[in-house]
Amino acid sequence: MIPFEGDGSGDRYAFYDDGINEYAIIHWWHDGGHCDIKAKNLQDFMFIKMLDCALEMTDDYDLAADSDAKINLNNWLKTHLKYLSPKYAEILSNLYQRELQYDEDDKTYSLINIDEYKAILKAALGFEEDLGSFKYC
Repeated sequence: MIPFEGDGSGDRYAFYDDGINEYAIIHWWHDGGHCDIKAKNLQDFMFIKMLDCALEMTDDYDLAADSDAKINLNNWLKTHLKYLSPKYAEILSNLYQRELQYDEDDKTYSLINIDEYKAILKAALGFEEDLGSFKYC
C-alpha cells in the first residue's frame, strides 16, 4: 500500500497492488483493521470523487462550495480533463452545467440525487458501491 492522501479523519487513500487491476485505490481505515477498494485505478477514482461533489456539497466542508460552486466545479474539471477519459469528462461536464438544488438548510446542495449517482456509477464503472474490502494487520 502506498498512501497518497488523507481524508481528514486519520484515514488514508492509497495505491494498492491487488494483482488484478492496475494499482487500485483503497480507503485505508486507520482504526478499523480493514481497507475498502474504492476504484480500479486512479482515473476511476478521480471520476468518483468529482461525481461525489455533484451528489452533495456543504458550505462548511467542501472547497468546491466556496464562493460560486458551479464555477469552482467547472474550473476543477478544466484542470483535470487531461487525466479523465472522454466519457468521464462528458458525464461530468453535463452534470456541472445543471442548476444547484438546495436542501432545507440552504447549506447543503447537489446537482444529482442518490439514485442518479448510483446509476451513473453503474453505467460508467460497472458498480455502484465499493469493489470490496480486505483485512490487514
